[in-house]
Amino acid sequence: MLAFSAGSTFARTPPKPATRPAAGALGPSGALGSSGTAPVQRWVLPHPLLRVVDGDTLDVDLNGNGRLEPPEERLRLLYVDTPELHASPKGLDLAHGLPAKAALARLVAASPLEVQVFAGNERDRYGRALALLRAGDTWVNLELVRLGHSPLNTRFTFPSDYDAYVRAEAEAFTGRRGIWADRLSRDRYLARLRQEGRTPQAPDNPAWLPGRQTVAALDAAKAVGRYAIVAGVVRERRALRKGVVLIALGDAERTASARTLTVVVFPKMAERLGVLGWPVAARVRIEGFLARYKGRIELQLHYARVGP
Repeated sequence: MLAFSAGSTFARTPPKPATRPAAGALGPSGALGSSGTAPVQRWVLPHPLLRVVDGDTLDVDLNGNGRLEPPEERLRLLYVDTPELHASPKGLDLAHGLPAKAALARLVAASPLEVQVFAGNERDRYGRALALLRAGDTWVNLELVRLGHSPLNTRFTFPSDYDAYVRAEAEAFTGRRGIWADRLSRDRYLARLRQEGRTPQAPDNPAWLPGRQTVAALDAAKAVGRYAIVAGVVRERRALRKGVVLIALGDAERTASARTLTVVVFPKMAERLGVLGWPVAARVRIEGFLARYKGRIELQLHYARVGP
């Protein structure tokens, strides 16, 4: 059972918020990729006029008038966040940003170029369309992650093919590609992702606990500070003040241990994933960092999937 009452104080620090929040966000059941909900708008352009701005931004002549008209025709790619080419709070990084820009230019040179923009994530605060691209047979957003030009960026939404992006990021990390190639850059991105509540799920990343865990088998004390995937069922769910949700996660098997793992869901993620709508006894796969809080170990949720 959960040890917090509805009136408990709650002093945890949630993951660092997005520096450039989107106008809206979809949960994984409505997210993006080669499958998922139908896009609000879709263009298939045989030989479009375009201009690459940086590794995750480009202008595309969507209306075919022969002109590039930002911000209406400026695209910000979902699921990627490449190094900056100009001064910003994240820091200037030409050494990795210029190769990312070149990679995007090379990828979008293939034709036709398909642009997808989805419900709830049409534009960011700067008016740029948040887009998924396919150039020829290549999903551009996914390929940029696989090539190591960006970590998987989930601040706008989760992709429906989330596992494919996770595998692509792990491949780039292990292959020491792009931003993962040198120690300084790798450590900087690992620290940034830790603030956001996630890490690459690569076997050579010490912060990642490999495999899928069960509540009974998880040695939580030894895994504190590591990112884990834990499968189980919702035994209890409780909303606290300020929008925080606590979940008691138990084993899925009827004969399994009666142990539960406390899962903490911070307000933005609780709303994004619809956690309060999860029924008790629902089977879930939850992932996030294991942390110690007031003497107890908890999992601080970053991503979850309802179902077997």
